[in-house]
Amino acid sequence: MEHRVKTFFGRRKGRALSNVKEELLSNRMKEFELALPLGASWFPKAHGDPCSCAAPMRPLDARKLGKRQGAGGAKLTLEIGYGSGEHLVEYAKKRPDEFFIGTEAFENGNAAMVRALVESGLENVKIYPHDANLLFPLLPDSAFDRIFILYPDPWPKSRHEERRMISPERLKTFARLLKKGGRLLVVSDHPVYIAHTLRVLGENGLFEWTALSSHDFARPPEDWETTRYEQKALREGRLPIYLEFVKK
Repeated sequence: MEHRVKTFFGRRKGRALSNVKEELLSNRMKEFELALPLGASWFPKAHGDPCSCAAPMRPLDARKLGKRQGAGGAKLTLEIGYGSGEHLVEYAKKRPDEFFIGTEAFENGNAAMVRALVESGLENVKIYPHDANLLFPLLPDSAFDRIFILYPDPWPKSRHEERRMISPERLKTFARLLKKGGRLLVVSDHPVYIAHTLRVLGENGLFEWTALSSHDFARPPEDWETTRYEQKALREGRLPIYLEFVKK
């Protein structure tokens, strides 16, 4: 059985990579890349090359997603679009008994993430350096305790609404991946995207917004790890909004 996925929208490459970053992607990436089932050779051949293809419906075994996963019942977190990896790496450092999977299609961000993983020596993080939509069909049901979506591309024009990571169809996917009571955290500094997220989640019916007052979404969670993008937004007067939802 095949699962058709949409072509990735947005840039995969920014400024030219330095020789060091090229070496990281070419020679060190494989140490941290999420191992896919045999036969799943459908993903892009190089660092984020465009791909419109079909994914075999052979879900990964949640018990084999990482060294920390299995009999111990370690918590499992998915971060979609980790940028340069600051949040995910710092979060994983403080939780060595938990396991983390991150996705990012942007080549420059992947180079920064590999470098951070090499320097930190973390063993509880695996990454998928391609379009997250290609990975979703292979992820097992009810396996994740948390899903982070931090500062996704807002695609603010109404005609581009279907390109947003938060959509009715993807919410069904997130609900499938999360355990009952699992958390979905969406962070944005873009008013259009914030309003869109609240509307789509409100119509979805699979999640419940945890906020009881404005204080609950105007400030980050107590265990929050910030990013360079977030610090820039604050300096420029853009207010991040932290929207947390629980799977019913």
